[in-house]
This record gives sequence, structure tokens and C-alpha cells, in this order.
Amino acid sequence: MKSPAPSHHQSNRFTLPLALLVLAVLLYAGYFSYLTLLRYHAFEARALDMGNLNQAIWNTAHGNWFRLTNQEADLTNRLGYHVEPILLPIALLYQLFPAPEFLLVLQAVVVALGALPLFALAR
Repeated sequence: MKSPAPSHHQSNRFTLPLALLVLAVLLYAGYFSYLTLLRYHAFEARALDMGNLNQAIWNTAHGNWFRLTNQEADLTNRLGYHVEPILLPIALLYQLFPAPEFLLVLQAVVVALGALPLFALAR
């Protein structure tokens, strides 16, 4: 015996919230990418944060894994501060888009995508 086909009302019950979620994710990622790029190009990014991370990812992408220079400490490896294995796949992507702006856009996109598992949990 076959189960009844889902009614039009039942399929709309799922597609409308999902469509709104996708729209919200796209708007959030676009808006915050734009804002962070404006801030970066206005020289409002902090060297200890943005410069430190960008240098470590650039060096990792070029074979000097997690290397950085830091005038405040003797550490020359980012792993001395944080264990961040996620930087390895980011370094691979960085080879395609080798600019600090890529990291800012990636950050906005990843934060926006966090809405997807929250949506799934809420269902």
C-alpha cells in the first residue's frame, strides 16, 4: 500500500521557511562581507588579529606551515598560540584567492552558514 502523496500545503510548509532561510543567509553573508571589506579598506583591521592570521595562512599556503612574525613574543609558529587545524584547508583555498579580503568574506559566509544547522535542529 502506498502512502499518500504530500499535499501542496505540506510541501509549502517546508519550502517557504527554507527559501526564507536561504535568502537570509545570502543577505547576511553579502551585507557583512561588504561591511568588513569597508572596514578593512578604511585601515580599521587590527594587525595583531588580521595581519597575524593572514601571514600564518599565507606562509602555510607557501610551505612554511603556520609561520608568523610577532614582535611581542618569541613564538614564530601560530600553533604556539592556538591549535587551528582548520587553517590547512583555508590555506588551500587561499592559494586560489590570495588576499586578506578572502579571509574576511570567508568569515562572513561561514558565520551565515551557521544558520543551516540551527534551522535543522529547530525542525
